[in-house]
Amino acid sequence: MDADRSGPAGGQQEIRPGPVRPESRHDPDEIVCIAVDKVFDYCFDETTVTRCIPLEGQPHGTPVSCALRTQEATCRIVGNPEYTDGGMANVNVVVTVPATVRVGECHEFTITFPVFRSLQLCIPEGTRLGCEVTGTCFCDLIDANADERSEELCCVANLCVVLHTTARVRLLVPSYGFCAPGPCRDAPCSRPQGHPAGCEE
Repeated sequence: MDADRSGPAGGQQEIRPGPVRPESRHDPDEIVCIAVDKVFDYCFDETTVTRCIPLEGQPHGTPVSCALRTQEATCRIVGNPEYTDGGMANVNVVVTVPATVRVGECHEFTITFPVFRSLQLCIPEGTRLGCEVTGTCFCDLIDANADERSEELCCVANLCVVLHTTARVRLLVPSYGFCAPGPCRDAPCSRPQGHPAGCEE
């Protein structure tokens, strides 16, 4: 937080968000209790998942597309955590990521890519598990009999799963008052070389 309390002459000084400079440090106005989500653990895992399903009779060369629906990804803990020291626990986590697959012009359906991981997380009693997923997927028709017709469809997803454990807590923090908007700062005017009429001085 930028502890710049400068304001209009005779007016109340203000503090605006930004880096704290040593010469602009000030004592807080009060100590307040705020309710926030505290992050207890925050980690990522990269993995590749393959799914194959029966899909017979599609001609060789039929176009296939795959699109992950990462905003619909879910994660959960299977079974009970095995707690160790300091709130750490050994947990079995399942992350499920749906995808839309389109075969040819009109054959569209959903498949899911499940991720099973045994992890050690800081997850004290009362915390909850959340996740975000990014990644890509692709599919191909498999012609095992070499008869120009498919027998199955195989899809591969390359996933990056970010896991976090959080809990709603109440913290005592120093306060400099409520946030209020200040005037926006104009960017310095720079005149491109060879373009004398680029901006006003």
